[in-house]
Amino acid sequence: MSEKPVETLSDLRRALRFWELGRWVYNAILLALGLLWSWNLRETMIDQALLGYWGSIAAFGATANVFYTLGPAAESYARVFFGKSWGATVRYGLWLAGTATAVALTWSFVWSMEILYIVLYPHSR
Repeated sequence: MSEKPVETLSDLRRALRFWELGRWVYNAILLALGLLWSWNLRETMIDQALLGYWGSIAAFGATANVFYTLGPAAESYARVFFGKSWGATVRYGLWLAGTATAVALTWSFVWSMEILYIVLYPHSR
């Protein structure tokens, strides 16, 4: 009886460690692509955006990390309520799907901001 909880705790620790190490890679990818894609909006956002360019980058990063937390939370809930561990394959798959979704949403957001600034502030481009 005492071996199973220790094994479960060890497996949970390994899973959460994966998620937290993955957060560094996730943040690096989103920061690099976000800066690359939005750099040409910098001048307009400094003047027009509520938080300015760097404030908007920080707010987007904080929001992305809140959504990232859904991965480890979902895995933890699956362990508690269904009594099953996902295993490395499902964990990597979920991480890749979540990261790809975040990259697509980042690109979509920057693209929509480019259109918005062209329409609202045509003289500043």
